[in-house]
Amino acid sequence: MSKHDSHEYMGVPGQPDAEINASNELAQQSAPEYLITLLKGALQSREELLTLPAEERRGTDHAVELVRAALTNELGEDVSLVDGWNMAEVFLDSLDQAETQKKVWNGREAREVVASALQYSLSWPEVSSSNVLPYIKAMTALAKSGSMQAAGRTGHIVLSHHRAIRDIADEPIREEYRKFITDPAIIARLANINHDSEGSFDPDLDNEASLLYGDVLTELGFKQVDDVINNWGYFDNKSIRRIGELEAFEKGSAALLHNFYGIRSFGRHSIDLWKKQYKDHDNVVDEYGIILSAVAKSDRRNAFGLQWRDAEILDRLDIPGRIVEASSDDELERRFRLLRERFGAGKMAFAYFIAHGKPEGFDLGDAYINGETDISYMRGVLGENPVIVLASCSTGQEQGIAQHFSRELGAVVVGPAEPTSVNRAVPVRTSAGLKIEPEFARSTDDWGEVFPIEAVLYMSGERIPPDDQRYTEYSKELTTSQR
Repeated sequence: MSKHDSHEYMGVPGQPDAEINASNELAQQSAPEYLITLLKGALQSREELLTLPAEERRGTDHAVELVRAALTNELGEDVSLVDGWNMAEVFLDSLDQAETQKKVWNGREAREVVASALQYSLSWPEVSSSNVLPYIKAMTALAKSGSMQAAGRTGHIVLSHHRAIRDIADEPIREEYRKFITDPAIIARLANINHDSEGSFDPDLDNEASLLYGDVLTELGFKQVDDVINNWGYFDNKSIRRIGELEAFEKGSAALLHNFYGIRSFGRHSIDLWKKQYKDHDNVVDEYGIILSAVAKSDRRNAFGLQWRDAEILDRLDIPGRIVEASSDDELERRFRLLRERFGAGKMAFAYFIAHGKPEGFDLGDAYINGETDISYMRGVLGENPVIVLASCSTGQEQGIAQHFSRELGAVVVGPAEPTSVNRAVPVRTSAGLKIEPEFARSTDDWGEVFPIEAVLYMSGERIPPDDQRYTEYSKELTTSQR
């Protein structure tokens, strides 16, 4: 399309084409400059156009079509792809402003047209130092466009250009790109980028995704980046989305939850739970509890995937509860020491451990906690008469890890005597303090029937049988308090 044709392609309402052509200012502009000016003119008229009936919306309708045509090379060689990106970014930003003012008429339709064309135009060209800044602006506009079809592919477009852009040596460009990949709107679009267009996992895409995820987490301030990515497993797509949501909520919140509490699998829990834990980080009180989970790579059966029971525990607490993750005995000790330094000694009222277990111990991922493991450091963190729940198979057997914990820590420890899962575990405030008795159960392979499993109770290393008055009093208070 020639420059003259471009002039006739669109008119600005209230200003005939002849008047536009007569303008010295416009006549001195190149074709791309002219088109952008024309676009801006239509957008400036938006406030009047938005309230007009359909037959009078010619200028705005043409603004949509102009951007689409620029992005799909229908305007000829006079308009570069970068010009199209710039026009799309201006258009989508203006549309957002119009919607904010509650004056938009067909914003969804217009956004779909432009965002889809923008997605296509961003997918195929090589991105280099000459066009990376317009690319960043256009990609940000696409991610925030609200078009589910187009924005849903935003992450794959980012992935396709990431390796080339990260190798650009220009420091100002690198700085802009660092801001770009840590934009919460971009992070939230990086879910599922290790899957192909059919939704199947792709090892090659996964390698590239790991590189991109690693760069994002590094820029956010995560200290154990490789460990986080290696442990995402089932939760990677939910986790990166949660991280984006956290960054939108409070910049730096995801890194704090990782660096202090060891969180890798952000996808295990709701955004509301993580927001609460972040806000409670400054809440230093007389009592608190923790739910300590093994890392995801120890969970080959995805048994930790449904953590509704964790939320149930935290919702019922009358004290702050905090999620902690650890992969080894060294990290477990480090997390406990950080908790003591931050919240004070002798304040942890309960600890609820989630891991795969056997009678002699449980697996954190990189280490096995058993009777030989030094846990003496926990004494300075746990409060008076603490309650510990081992939600791990068979850990409640005599001479097993539950009894070891109870003896070494002088704590009430509850665990199952056989392979099981936890139906529910609700903390209860009784006359003797905070108590927890989880409901363990197992299902049969044949019919899926659920059978309750007795919770084994230890006090200061002594197994308390069900007919013992101490067991009866403990359970009775729980039952009475839960009614």
